[in-house]
Amino acid sequence: QPLSKRRSFRDEEDDVDYCHLLNSFTSLAVMSAALDYNDIVGLRNSVQYGFANILQCICSFKACRGLAMTEGVMNILFKWMRSKDIEMELIAANALRDLTVPESSSYTA
Repeated sequence: QPLSKRRSFRDEEDDVDYCHLLNSFTSLAVMSAALDYNDIVGLRNSVQYGFANILQCICSFKACRGLAMTEGVMNILFKWMRSKDIEMELIAANALRDLTVPESSSYTA
C-alpha cells in the first residue's frame, strides 16, 4: 500500500488507550528485565542489556515511575548494582538517580 494511502498512527488516536498501553509496556519491561538470561547462550548480554536500557528509560519517564516501583523495579536495580558487571551497575545507578531525584531539582548528569 502506498504511503499516501496508509493511515497514520494519529488517525487511529481515538482507538488507543495510551494509559493502558504505557502501563502494559512498563509491566512487561520490568518483568522481562527481572528474568535470568544465563541459560541463553550467545544472546545473554544483548538481550539483558537491551531490557536494562529499556528499564532505565522507563525510570526516567515520570508517567511510568509509580508503576515501575509497584512492579518491583528497585529489587532489580539493587541486584544489578551487586552484579559486578560494570555496564549493569551504571544502568542501575542511572535508573536509581532518575527515580530518586526530586522533580524540582535542576540536577543533570
